[in-house]
Amino acid sequence: SMSGWRPKTSKLGGLPNYTFEPRKPIELSTMFRNGAETITGILAFQDVVMTPEFQSRKDYQHEPSHMPDGSLVPTHTAEVLRQVEGAGMKEKGWVGGDAWFGS
Repeated sequence: SMSGWRPKTSKLGGLPNYTFEPRKPIELSTMFRNGAETITGILAFQDVVMTPEFQSRKDYQHEPSHMPDGSLVPTHTAEVLRQVEGAGMKEKGWVGGDAWFGS
């Protein structure tokens, strides 16, 4: 999701996390990674997308994975893991998703 705004007092309105996406109705916005319950549509978790420097400090980012080669957890997988944890998924729960800007 994106929450758009049109700053009036300064170029970015004093907000630290913004994204420029030219195909959105309000091009300058804060971007979120959302997790929602599929039947009711209730938002279960929301993660603000920050600058790459801050994103790399979030949980699961670049931690060793359980893959046989011991590779690091990639960014897109870390985002899903944070959503699952933040939404309080129970054992045997199901998680699905769509592409960024897919909706």
